[in-house]
Amino acid sequence: TSFGAGYYKKTPVEKALPVYMDTPTDIKLSELYLIFVIDKSSSMTSSYKDQSKLEMAKIAAFASIEMLSPIDSVGIVTFDTEFSWTVPITTANERQKIAHDLSRVVEGGGTDLYPALKEVQSVLDRIPSGRKHVIVLSDGETEEADFQSLVQSMSAAGISISTVSIGQGA
Repeated sequence: TSFGAGYYKKTPVEKALPVYMDTPTDIKLSELYLIFVIDKSSSMTSSYKDQSKLEMAKIAAFASIEMLSPIDSVGIVTFDTEFSWTVPITTANERQKIAHDLSRVVEGGGTDLYPALKEVQSVLDRIPSGRKHVIVLSDGETEEADFQSLVQSMSAAGISISTVSIGQGA
């Protein structure tokens, strides 16, 4: 029983241990800022497993948003040769509005990921605290750019990034 919680509490043994015997009662969760960067170029019109690649990206993004805590924030940037904030950064509990805005995204245009990703970094850099993560959903076709430097800069600023490739040619 000596290894159970509380038996060494407030004893010289507790002072010698690298842990405390008191269990914490207040858990602090930091806010998450999750930004989706979704490719809506014409190459996303092609089907994969009976759905367009864009529809698959939308479903994946919204499924992730449904799992967020109400204290978290989410934003969605869509891009082809231009980018736009389809959903400006908002709280994750605005799910119906997010779903509505996301459902209105249609395919078309060329593909240039770099300006969209640079914009996301600029916006996240202005947010003083919280965890910041970016998820890029794309079929992988984009203009050449210095992504390595951009991603290193984002990482140095505390912004993590993930990519999800959609389709066989990604």
